[in-house]
Amino acid sequence: MKVGLLTNGSLADSGWNSLAGKGLDQIKQELGAETSHQSAGEAEAEEALRGFARDKSRLVFAHGNEFGDAAKRVAQEFPDTIFVVSSGEVEGPNLASLKFELGEAAYLAGMAAAALSKSDKAGQIGGTSIPPLKQSFALFEKGGREINPKFTATTTYIGNWHDANAGKEKALAMIRAGADVIFQNADAAGEGVFQAAEEHPGTLVIGSNANQNDLKPDLIAMSAVLDVQKTFVGIAKQVKDGSFKGGIFTNDLKSGNVYLALNDKFKTRLAPEVLAKIQKTEADIKEGRLKLVGQ
Repeated sequence: MKVGLLTNGSLADSGWNSLAGKGLDQIKQELGAETSHQSAGEAEAEEALRGFARDKSRLVFAHGNEFGDAAKRVAQEFPDTIFVVSSGEVEGPNLASLKFELGEAAYLAGMAAAALSKSDKAGQIGGTSIPPLKQSFALFEKGGREINPKFTATTTYIGNWHDANAGKEKALAMIRAGADVIFQNADAAGEGVFQAAEEHPGTLVIGSNANQNDLKPDLIAMSAVLDVQKTFVGIAKQVKDGSFKGGIFTNDLKSGNVYLALNDKFKTRLAPEVLAKIQKTEADIKEGRLKLVGQ
């Protein structure tokens, strides 16, 4: 079985694309698949996806919401190839989307961030303004206000996922404006956010997509995590055994494929009552007593 992966950047970004690369590696190891990867922008995505299909790939992951339209067009041309769009909203007989409800973990992260912040101000820095990211940023601030009604989070977007210098400048501007916690979801550009925080002791960063806590253990207080590897392998197994059906697959706190990873070093700074409230909120989300998505 041939499996292809299309990303919008390097597999060494320690974030979104890195997770996809690890998922592809795991598919190769567990299923013996022949794998290939290509990086392309939205404008080149359609031809890149056709290339995978012409090469007889049985399964192609288009890892990004921005690839949805291209995947929908190409899937119609190549009915024997299955296309799966990460964070997508498209579906068909040979087309599926993986929805990662990162906002649920971001809500919990906002609660912890509001308790750790001394200024009541946070910053949020994203790569580009895509719907899943906008949703998670909105829920981060909403979660923070559950702990501290005065908590605010200013949001900005870099415009791409690779410009670390721009990420640093935007983070510095937020720090100068009083933010002492920054939630970044910018892939490779997030390295610039880490650099800015390192230059201003007392500033904390929240990682995203991958568990980034170990990258900067004295700086990254927590990470909102997606288990992309588990999700990718699950889809590949369905394709291999012939049970795959197109549709939209939701990954959330309840499924275990989305979660908040608190850095133990910072977890001890949270008051017991705050930890208890975060844990109760997590349970309420999992059990459906608290619905965040779509609100």
